[in-house]
Amino acid sequence: MQLALFLCGVATATVPSFPAAAKGPKISPQEAEQQILYELKNPKGGIAYMQRQIDEGNFEALMEFTKTYDQSLRKTYLGKGLKPVIADGNRATELANAVTFDLIGINRNARPGQTNAVGANQYLQELRDDIQAFLALPRTE
Repeated sequence: MQLALFLCGVATATVPSFPAAAKGPKISPQEAEQQILYELKNPKGGIAYMQRQIDEGNFEALMEFTKTYDQSLRKTYLGKGLKPVIADGNRATELANAVTFDLIGINRNARPGQTNAVGANQYLQELRDDIQAFLALPRTE
């Protein structure tokens, strides 16, 4: 039991944290884009964190991370931050929904008895592609 508590503490100590919360203050499109790019490209961002967990075979940490990542990435940054300034709202919604399904796919490939690094990597790449496509959408501002 003590080992499990210790490992839980280690896992939570190394998980990246996110400055904005879905119920928090409004986030500007510029702040949202900056945070999305951080998550996508920075070695300390969420995408790199998930890649490390896959590479290290730490599927438990990967599964836990994907449970809450949708809240910050999709709902806060994509949804509240950027979607209001996207010219094609329907396409923005499609891509935001795709982000959710990518995270679900990663999570499914991290579940006990179903761990699959190849599948998790495929969904992680789709997540990168969907985020890039969202960022490339024309804006109204």
